Amino acid sequence: MIGPNGEGVLLAAGHSRDGWLMAPITAEIITAYVFGTEIPPEWAALSPERFETS
Repeated sequence: MIGPNGEGVLLAAGHSRDGWLMAPITAEIITAYVFGTEIPPEWAALSPERFETS
């Protein structure tokens, strides 16, 4: 999970085994959220918001 949790907290967790390989993309995504840059649609699959129920 990489991105906002819906409560104003940015998450970068759950990378599991060999998660350090995700460090570059994690940094890029978190930086985009912090600076308000547009988030590409491909990154939506990593967002914790995908678990929210309607």
